[in-house]
This record gives sequence, structure tokens and C-alpha cells, in this order.
Amino acid sequence: MFSLRKLIVKDSCDKRILKILKPGEYLFSDPKFDNFFLNNVTVSSIVGKNGCGKSSLIELVFRMVNNLGAMMLKKLSRPAADALCFVEGIEATLEYDLDSKHGTLICGRNSVELMHGEYLFCWHKENSSVLYEINGKKKDTNDYGVAKCVADNFFYLIATNYSMQSFIDADYRKEIVSSWQPNKAYDESTNEYVWGRDDSNCWINGVFHKNDGYMCPIVLNPYRDNGKIDMVKEEGLTVNRLCALMLQFRKENYQIIEGYRLASIRYIFNQGYLLENFDRQILRDIPAERISDKFLYVYFLEGSYAKAILDGYGINAERDMNYIELTLRLYLVYKTFSIAEKYPQYSHFRPLGNVNNAFKTNTNKHELKLVYELAKKIMVNSSHIELKVHQTIYLIRNLDILDNKNRLEQPMTYEEFNEFLNVNTECDNVMQRFRTLPPPLFRPTIYLIKNEDYDNIMRQEFTEQERKDDIDRHSIPLSDLSSGERQFIYMTSTLLYHAHNILSIPDNERLAYRNLCMVLDEVEICFHPEYQRTFLSKLLSLIERNQLNTFFGISILIITHSPFVLSDIPKDNILYLENGENVSESKHLNTFGANVNELLAQSFFLSGGFMGEFASDRIDSLANYLSDNPTSYPWTESLAKELIDLVGDELIQFQLQQMYAQKFKDTDSYKVWIKEEAERLGIEL
Repeated sequence: MFSLRKLIVKDSCDKRILKILKPGEYLFSDPKFDNFFLNNVTVSSIVGKNGCGKSSLIELVFRMVNNLGAMMLKKLSRPAADALCFVEGIEATLEYDLDSKHGTLICGRNSVELMHGEYLFCWHKENSSVLYEINGKKKDTNDYGVAKCVADNFFYLIATNYSMQSFIDADYRKEIVSSWQPNKAYDESTNEYVWGRDDSNCWINGVFHKNDGYMCPIVLNPYRDNGKIDMVKEEGLTVNRLCALMLQFRKENYQIIEGYRLASIRYIFNQGYLLENFDRQILRDIPAERISDKFLYVYFLEGSYAKAILDGYGINAERDMNYIELTLRLYLVYKTFSIAEKYPQYSHFRPLGNVNNAFKTNTNKHELKLVYELAKKIMVNSSHIELKVHQTIYLIRNLDILDNKNRLEQPMTYEEFNEFLNVNTECDNVMQRFRTLPPPLFRPTIYLIKNEDYDNIMRQEFTEQERKDDIDRHSIPLSDLSSGERQFIYMTSTLLYHAHNILSIPDNERLAYRNLCMVLDEVEICFHPEYQRTFLSKLLSLIERNQLNTFFGISILIITHSPFVLSDIPKDNILYLENGENVSESKHLNTFGANVNELLAQSFFLSGGFMGEFASDRIDSLANYLSDNPTSYPWTESLAKELIDLVGDELIQFQLQQMYAQKFKDTDSYKVWIKEEAERLGIEL
């Protein structure tokens, strides 16, 4: 069981980082509500007006986890990831419970300390080594061993915020950060590194989604490039993540999107997918027209890297192979070199990590042996890093026994794809389903059908083909859904995607976090109130259906303005902020299952009531007019009558009617109105 408990902000913490947030204690959850929502799942929330300090508080937590990552990974290679920076000026403690033991992350201006149970880790900027103790006894291990032990005693933080004004790196540029860099006092050949001020980097860029194999214990979503979100790319990532989820859930008759079910997933072979990844000059120097023929040409040359890799996978290439067969093999070679280039787990092969090596020849036997060993190592691993390689090998081996291989160049559904390969796609879980999907050379489009349309079609006496055709006619692409529906899919699929990836990492030799902190900031963006009302229930259902709570301890922290979300959470798991301070002690309302209007008043500090400000001002003006008090609005008897008829609050409308009748001596119409209201309410006069 894992639960985020408390943040303690010290007086000495840099005020530029805190902004409006005041020093003090901020409690996230009460132990009595552990397992209240699901086994191994805790849910808590932070609420308050805009500008109350919610973002400052949660971003302080992000900085603290970032500083832990920066310290423990400073000597470890993360070649494809942005540099991690240490944020100066933090003085705070983050407390959590994990496996019935208390844990604390203590960040100082120049240090980070992590304690959990009998484990103690201490890093200081003035000392390049780490103090690592168990039960007070010092332990001697390498930096990777320390990081691996930290992963066992800490958690991985997955944060989402789709607000256009959040996580913009320019907003953090003024913060003072340090990076692990060569010591300028010594000759660079000494490889002496120290922490030094770094004005060229921004800490937040190091914790967006990155290719480090989930080593640094935090990721922010969605990825932003100088504050910009590439929504086309986000759409593509979402579709790829959803394919396995929706296929598996359809088998279990479960719907991610209320009111819709999966109709089909259609794949199109993307012929230009690989071209943009290689050096054009290298390709021009190879005497062949199509990229597949260029690959075939170098494959048969002496000392070919490509041949060594395919040999390592137990796959060959022949001169009579068609475009699809050769392109699949080229993609397999490309992806192999890409893995060696990006991921620390393959650091031994990094000198070979250049995708253009797919066309390299005339290499020595040592290099060819190393390339062969690289393929062998990838072959026996099965985390998210190697997934696309395994998808490609799965397709190649099933394709090799078929005659009509050109069929893959035509659009086809997932079912047609597997029927063509003559393979069984019965899967027990989502990760197994991922392995049966076509590799990224095939671009998917998800089509949905409304439940009522599907049910109506299934009631008809159709042949199987007629039923399939009618489902296709009634289906719509995922991109046609509303912004709120798509927002829910983006957010939840991101959480599930990262969780499945982390779960795929073997815990025997890599950093394998088995506790997740999901921070959902401004969760209600684009959501209709009904989506807000059902959000937490749907999220918990997805977690349970994916069995994530059987593999992880999960702490969910929701930052929200929605009273519907709040009514699902007990009051002791809600942190109330006002003017940068914790005011939870003054809130006594039982939020769980509470009336939404009462939650609006108390939890969101609506001092002006529940009515829109414009309507409130106009009604006040009318009341002044009917009371013969001064008002700037040009009221008339008819305008007054029209506004009274518009008022939705029955008590206010009744009072205004009385005032109107008194001002204009209109007792007859007042009596008629009273009679009509009594009849409407079923009251006998």
C-alpha cells in the first residue's frame, strides 16, 4: 500500500518558488481511508479558488522529485533524455507511507535525503558520492545499484495538465538551477564533474516524457516544446495507446467511452514512415531507387550491419522479397539501432547507436559481433523498450509462411490483419494484446459505434457480412468525438500507458518502480458536469480492470474546481487552500456524497453565492427600482415584469413579484401568478 501523506514547507524555502504559498504543513490523506476506494488505491484532492496556491504547492512537489532524480542519476547515462537540473532554494519535506513503513523526502538548498523504513540515502552537492545505509550500517554499491534501491523505496510520479497556461518553460527560466558538469578548474581529460550553476537549462524540460527507460521518477504530460503542445502528435500517440486497450476491453464487454463501443481498428501501410529517419545523403549514395532496394543492396555487401542484426534475430532477407517484406526488415534494423542510441540499458552498444548504421558495410568482425549481440539481447528482453521490435518479428515470422504477402499494402482491419496471418489473437491482458498489434509502419484509425446503433444492428436478421457492413456504415472515427470525450481518453490512456510501460520493466536488473503517484491537475477541463460526476468512478474502474492495483500501490491526487469530483472524496482527504494557506481545519462539511451546492459554497469559497455576477447585479438593480431606491439602469414597468419572469430561483421570483405588485398596485396579476404557482406546485389555496 502506498499513500502520499504530507508536505511540510519550511520558512527558509525560496519565496520565488513558493509565490503565494505560505510555509506550513499540508496534509494530503488520512490513513483510515487507505483502501477505501480500491485495494491499494488512495484518492485525495486539493481545492480552492484560482490564485490560492494550488499550482505552487504541487509544482513544489514536482521540483522535489526532480531534485531526487537529478542527484541519484547524475553519474548515469541517459543519452536520449534532456539533462536533469537541481533546483536551488528548496527547503521542504514530503512524507509518504509505503508497505506499512513511513518515508520522507527531504530537500535542502544543497542536498537531498530519502528515508524509508530502515533505508537512508543522502546526497550533497559538495560530495559526488551518496551515503547509503540500511539499519544504520553503511552500504557500498555503485550508482546504478543505489538508484535501483531508491526505486524499490520510492514512487514514480505521473502528472497530467492540459491547460494551455501550464508547464511553459519560460515561466521557470528565472529559477536558479545547477547541472552535473565538467569541473572547469581541471583539464577536461580528467573527467572530473561537479555541480555548477546552469543558466542555459530549465528543470521542467528534463521531466517531460523522455527516453530514459523510466529512470527519473517523474514525468509531466503532455509534452510541451517551449510551451507548445503538438495536438496532432498527441492524437497519434493516443490512438496507438488505445488500440490494445480498446481491443482487450471489447473482449471483456467493457466500454471506455460511455455510449460507444469499438467498431473496428483500420490499418494503412505508411510507405514514407522510414524515409525521414535516415540521412538523405547516405541514401543518395546507394545505387537503388526505392529505400527497400537500397536496404537489400547493402544487406548482401560484406560486413553489413543490417545482416548481422537480422542474423541475431534469426531472420534473413532474399533478393526476391517484395517491398513490404524488405521494409519490415529495414524497420527492424532501424529500431534496433534506435534502442542502442537512446536507452541506458543498452549503454554497452551505444557506439553503434546510429540509425544510419542500417546502411553501413565494410565493418570489422568485432563490430559485427557486437551488433549481433545487441540483437540477441533485445530479443530476450520484453519491456516497453523492445515492444516494437517484438511486434515486427511477430509479423515477419507469420508473414514468411504466406504466399500473398502483397495483401499487407492494402487497408485492413485488425481482425482482417490477423485472419490474413492465420493467427490466434486470444489474449489474457493488455500487454499480450500489445504484442499482437501491427508495428508502427502501419498507421491505425479507431472507429466507434453508438451503443443503440450496435444493438439495433445485432437485432436484425443479417448475414455476418451484412452485419459487418452495417456496423461500418454507422461507425465514426475517434476524431469525431466531442472535445470532452477525447480529453477523457487522452488523460486516462496516458496514465494507463505509462503504468503498463513501468510494469513491463523487469525488477531483477533495472530500476522498476512499483508505486505510482498520479497527479491530475485541472482535471475537469473540457468536461461536461456529467463527465465530472462520473470521472473518478470511471478512472478507478479502468485501474481495476487493468489490474494495476494488484501490481502497484497507487496514490491519486486530484487538483480540481469541480464539486462533482469532490463529492466522491472524504473530507479528511481534501486539502483546502485559501490565500496560499492550509485552511482545512475550518472546513467541517462532510464532502462524501454531499450536495453539490453546499460543496460549491464551502469547498470553493464562493463568497458571492451561487448566482452569476451579471444576474446578481441586474436583480439588485431591479430590487432598488421596485423599492424606489436610486439605480442607474433605465427600468420601466414592462422591463421589470419581463425580468421577473426570467428569474429561475422561485424564492427570489416570489419576493420580486410582491415588490412589483406593491409598486404598481397590480394585485390582480399578482393573485393570478400566485394561483398558477400553487397549481404548478400542487398546493391547494
